[in-house]
Amino acid sequence: MMYKVVFFDIDGTLLNSEGSIPQSAKESIARLQQQGVETVIATGRTPYAFKWIREELNIHSYVSMNGSYVVRNGDIIIDDPVSAEMLDKISRSTGARGHALGMVGTDNTAVSLANERVTDSFTEFGIEIPLVMPEYYHEHAVYQGLLFCEEGEMSDYVEEFPQLRFIRWHPLAVDIQNEGCSKASGIAAYLQVAGLQPEQAAAFGDGLNDLEMLQFVGAGVAMGNAKDEVKQVAHRLTAAAHEDGIRKGLIDLQLIEA
Repeated sequence: MMYKVVFFDIDGTLLNSEGSIPQSAKESIARLQQQGVETVIATGRTPYAFKWIREELNIHSYVSMNGSYVVRNGDIIIDDPVSAEMLDKISRSTGARGHALGMVGTDNTAVSLANERVTDSFTEFGIEIPLVMPEYYHEHAVYQGLLFCEEGEMSDYVEEFPQLRFIRWHPLAVDIQNEGCSKASGIAAYLQVAGLQPEQAAAFGDGLNDLEMLQFVGAGVAMGNAKDEVKQVAHRLTAAAHEDGIRKGLIDLQLIEA
C-alpha cells in the first residue's frame, strides 16, 4: 500500500523533548512532499501556536484543536466552535470549583484566571502563558476549552457535561470539546475532501488524543515515547521523537528509502 497522505502530531512526535524539530524529520518530510505525498499536521494546538512549525516544514494543511478546525491547502473544511451557551455553563461550573478555564480560538487563547496549574502545563510545552480574560468567549469563537484540574477532579465534569469530550494532555490540564469531535473525525472530513480512503492514510502520534487517529487510518504509528495506551492500539511502533522516530517510521512504511 502506497500511502497518499501522512498526518503528524506535534508534541512528542514532530517535536523532541527540547521543543525542536529533529533535522532527520525535516529532511524526511521534505522527501515525502517531493514524492507528492500530502503532509498534514494533526494536533490539539490552535493554529497560531504552530505557525512556525508549518513554515519550517512547508506544510499548509492541518487538523487542529483535535479536529474542531481543519484546513486543507488554505481552505477551511471544518469550523466547529463550542457554543457560547455551553461555555457559559462550563464557566460557572469551573468558577464554583475554583478551577481555571482556558478558551482557545484560532488566533489567541485566554484563561479565566491565572494559577500554577496554568503556568506549569503551558510552560512544559513551551507555549506562551495565555492572557487572563474571563469573558473571552463573549467576543471570540472558542473551538476548544481547557480545564486545569488533576485526575481525581475531572469525573464531576464528565458527569455534569455528557455532551462534551474531556481529553487529558497534561497531569494538570484537559482539553474540552464537542462530543464526536476528535482528530479522527477531522481526518475523516479531510480525506473525503481529498478523495482518499482511510487505508491510504498514515499517522504518527504519542498522546491520548491520538488514540482514535491511529486506529482510524491505514497505518497508525506510535512513537517510542508514546503512552502505553497508544502503543497498544497502534499498527506499528517507531523510535522516540529524539531518536529519529519520524524518519525510521517512514522508512518502515516504505514511503522513503533508508
